[in-house]
Amino acid sequence: MTTSMVKGSPLKLMLQFAVPLLIGNLLQQTYNIIDAAIVGHSLAQKLLERLMLLQNI
Repeated sequence: MTTSMVKGSPLKLMLQFAVPLLIGNLLQQTYNIIDAAIVGHSLAQKLLERLMLLQNI
């Protein structure tokens, strides 16, 4: 399916483009939080700090 980004309501087009990106970002952040909780619970503080550093790269 192709969608023209120059015809139609600008607000609707922007939302159609932005919503999947926002959902993807929320899922990624949820994964990072859960991963940090698991690593923080089972490993030492230094390893958790290294994990947080690597996630930002």
